[in-house]
Amino acid sequence: MGYSASPIKRPRRTKTQVEALRADLYAIAEAARPCSARHIYYLGIGRLWDKDAGRSRRNYSVVVRELGRMRENGAIPWEWITDGTRLVRQDEQFDSVEDALAHAVETYRRNLWTSRRSLV
Repeated sequence: MGYSASPIKRPRRTKTQVEALRADLYAIAEAARPCSARHIYYLGIGRLWDKDAGRSRRNYSVVVRELGRMRENGAIPWEWITDGTRLVRQDEQFDSVEDALAHAVETYRRNLWTSRRSLV
């Protein structure tokens, strides 16, 4: 038993169509900057594509993928596309030791549970 190609022929964009899509995405991002990929997707509905039906996210996935490629290739500035879902983890920073100590004094709270007598 061998494997054969799928009988389903999925249409693919030509190189010219991909370049036109990227130009349209650039124009939308430039006009709306800074904005999220989702914002660009919604701005493109009716203009570049119809709304994805049902559970399909095909057009949204294309937007995310192409914007990512464009950013990595330098075709679109990184700061034009925002990502509000990404959690930024950064240690608290201070301009001087004195500032750090002042902050420690302001935020110091005694742990009331350590001085509490055990009920057991």
